[in-house]
Amino acid sequence: MASLESALTFRLVEAGAHRSGLMKIYREVFREERSEEQFRWKYEECSRGPMVVNTAWDERRGVDGLAGAFGSYPRSFLHAGRMITVFQDADAMVDPAYRGQGIFGRLTDGLNAEIARRGCPFHFGYPNRQSAPLLRKRPEVKMLELSRAYAFPIGFANAASVRLGLEGAQGKVAAVVGGLAVRAWNGLHRYGRRTGLSLEPVTRFDERTLAWSHETAQHYRFCPVRDQDFLNWRAIDVPPTVKPGMLCFWFTEANRKLGYCVLYNDAPRRVLKLIDVLCERPAERLGRCIAAIRAFAIDQRFDVITTNVAGALHQKALEENGFWPAGVVAAYLLVTAPEAMERQTCDESFWLQLPIDRDNYDY
Repeated sequence: MASLESALTFRLVEAGAHRSGLMKIYREVFREERSEEQFRWKYEECSRGPMVVNTAWDERRGVDGLAGAFGSYPRSFLHAGRMITVFQDADAMVDPAYRGQGIFGRLTDGLNAEIARRGCPFHFGYPNRQSAPLLRKRPEVKMLELSRAYAFPIGFANAASVRLGLEGAQGKVAAVVGGLAVRAWNGLHRYGRRTGLSLEPVTRFDERTLAWSHETAQHYRFCPVRDQDFLNWRAIDVPPTVKPGMLCFWFTEANRKLGYCVLYNDAPRRVLKLIDVLCERPAERLGRCIAAIRAFAIDQRFDVITTNVAGALHQKALEENGFWPAGVVAAYLLVTAPEAMERQTCDESFWLQLPIDRDNYDY
């Protein structure tokens, strides 16, 4: 095994110039395939600019010496009435042969320094089992458990298999019996009733979404900006592997656009994923928009709607529309400007986060 004292160096790189090496270590670490097109979209074509990637190299191996990488891409947030830049982390990767030598910490140090140099108060991400214990040890990290997973059941097939672990004949019986009970419950509460809102397909997002971001930001101290560049990158101009499942709709009433939603059709499981939702006058209208999504899912015979949300306004709207809390999704902040963040209380109004703010749609 190589040692840090031998020949490891750390440096920031342009993702595009090291595309093949980053794709290779991604496959080795995560055991997943990602096409070059997926890589370009995620690393090089982000709406606010390409990822900042800090890397570790074993110089003895030459051009094949990539031992680790940690990337972060710029995001626009609204805070105290003005737009600021923060960074969102993705893909902390250390080659298995080099683990246990403090590489992740040194990759993080370099990323922190660059993000601080750019004047950004923090970067954030969603830890996995390997990174969470390491992050918790760092003094500049705030671990947040503000996101709640939610589910709105329409049938019972996923609950029988995922929640109850039932298979075969037992699973089929549970799905039928449970489905009858769920549909009776939804019918009793008239969850399938029309809301007066229409769902019209989005071809391209436009400038209205920025105005809705500003309205939503009045309810949160940090609110991710949903401008047209971000939404078109994240929901419209996506790789072909993701495109078939994307469902983007305007909420309209009397031919006027009141908001939008981004949904994802996980067709094999008949799961509808609520990826994002924003509207004008959200304190009054957000619940109605969620009710329109709920009616759409019932009409299209999905088995369940799932999502995860941080933010009191959105969580309240979901719960008032029959969504059940189903767990907690952890996030972290790596604070790069302590003086700017020291007075921030991490409560339910700290920030808004939805699945579109995570790194993928696989949840």
